[in-house]
Amino acid sequence: MTGTKPKRPGPFCPRRVARIDTGEEFPSLREAAEAAGVGVIELHEVCGFAGKSLAGSQWRYIGDDGEVEPTRDERLLDCGRPVVCLDDGRTWLSAKAAARETGADKSGIGKACKGKQATSGGLSWAFLEDIERLGGRGRARGPKPPPSRPVIREADDELFPSIAAAGRAVGVTPGAVRRACRKPGATCAGSTWRYADGLQGAGRSPCSDES
Repeated sequence: MTGTKPKRPGPFCPRRVARIDTGEEFPSLREAAEAAGVGVIELHEVCGFAGKSLAGSQWRYIGDDGEVEPTRDERLLDCGRPVVCLDDGRTWLSAKAAARETGADKSGIGKACKGKQATSGGLSWAFLEDIERLGGRGRARGPKPPPSRPVIREADDELFPSIAAAGRAVGVTPGAVRRACRKPGATCAGSTWRYADGLQGAGRSPCSDES
């Protein structure tokens, strides 16, 4: 029959299995289950699911290419749904591709696109299809990103429009710059930092430092 979606192999197919925490590999699900002292069906049900564990470990199937297969969440995030960084307009074919280039967490990018969190990696995100549906007017889901909070690198008094922009300029994560701004005397990328508004901590400013 044509046009049918291929089914995921069942628990009794001869597929290699990897025990993630120890790096062990087993030639079949049955042998892996016997080594772990668990049932074959039980082990099959946790293979490939992030966050699920059995016998104190996470388990994955090994593909024909010898590589550990991605989790279900990873497959969904890399299924070719384009994402846009709202801070600079850059577009990627998937959350995984965006995470690889920006250093943001790929799960966080997906959540930010769905409005479940404000940012990922100090950046704001949206699905490209949502932006196109709105005619480029902004994100379709989730809260509108708050205004940027400028920061100053005290080594040369250079002003950056946001935590994220500063991190990109000096090659560190936004969180590293943020911690230096919030903790007097702390350094990041060879310099101390401060918020341009002169206030420490995000709670005393109407602007966000996440953009």
